[in-house]
Amino acid sequence: MKALKTKIAVVVTLSIVLSGLTACAPAASPTWSSLQVEGDTIYMGSQAGLVFALDAASGAEKWRFPPAAEKKAIGGIYAAPVLAGGTLYVGAIDKYFYAIDVNTGALRWKFPATGRIYAEAVVAGGMVYFGDGDHGLYALDAATGAKKWEFKTGQGVWGRPFVGNGAVYFGSLDHHVYCLDAVSGQERWRHKTGAAVAGGPVASGGLVYVGAFDNKLYCLNAADGSVVREFAAGHWVWASPTIAEGVVYVGSLDKKLYAFDAATGEPRGSPFDAKGMIRAASTYADGLLYVATEAGSVWVLDAGTLQPKAPPFEAGKQLLTSPVVSGGTVYVSALGDILYALNAQSLTQVWPSPVTPSKRK
Repeated sequence: MKALKTKIAVVVTLSIVLSGLTACAPAASPTWSSLQVEGDTIYMGSQAGLVFALDAASGAEKWRFPPAAEKKAIGGIYAAPVLAGGTLYVGAIDKYFYAIDVNTGALRWKFPATGRIYAEAVVAGGMVYFGDGDHGLYALDAATGAKKWEFKTGQGVWGRPFVGNGAVYFGSLDHHVYCLDAVSGQERWRHKTGAAVAGGPVASGGLVYVGAFDNKLYCLNAADGSVVREFAAGHWVWASPTIAEGVVYVGSLDKKLYAFDAATGEPRGSPFDAKGMIRAASTYADGLLYVATEAGSVWVLDAGTLQPKAPPFEAGKQLLTSPVVSGGTVYVSALGDILYALNAQSLTQVWPSPVTPSKRK
């Protein structure tokens, strides 16, 4: 009964979110846990307002932030922590952005943003870039947390920015894709889409790919933002695209995964029916593509044919984040801070049971 009530609450929350975005009004998104794997350690944010370092082989806790002795938490965490230069960077819905010592879990600095932070950050050139869920993008000094600049948009930024070639690309719920100078924050161009942009863009080969809630994946010229081509889906494109081996992969809320040739824009075969809405980017590794759905399924597909290589893993919980592949294991987190470790080929569970670190004392 408790599980049913939780599922109903999530569905109702998501319905409110979607209706709010359709009306072009800011809204809050359901909280989910996210992760990054580096070496033998999993770094995971939780809806309980904690950041964990876990042993990748067993799921055992190494440290948590804030520490258990403090008996407190920060705001719920949507985005995966980002590791760079011995520091873990992560934002929370308490409107603070945190820098944490990766070895001890101690706080190095924190920065007060204007709004809730939903998106994963990017660290590049000694700076850390992240979206503000209410009004725009920040750039901070990665070592000290000092603000370098901020750029205000008409509505919030929910997706991860992309940094490359001296530019920062990102989308906003205000129906625009932006390109800024990475050092100064000065606007280079903006492109108006037909609806909100909630996912993060990906740039490759002089092109920027980004999805929007007008059921399109846009391919823009990275230099000036002009449209090179557009791809149509059957529903909103919330997920960020994935580019690998000359192919662009993108999922949609129509439950399909699409593949397009990056050079020509031509479809690569028929879309794959994942039988569940796809909110997160797929993950490419060694010729395989890993896809998670809101219905709770994890698929492993041949990247060339989009045919399943094994039966899907059924978590029985909503999956709203991308699978992470490391050392022959696929890690995926479910709504409720439940973490699964799966064999990368068969999708069978590696751990005897899933781990829920936020439930541990």
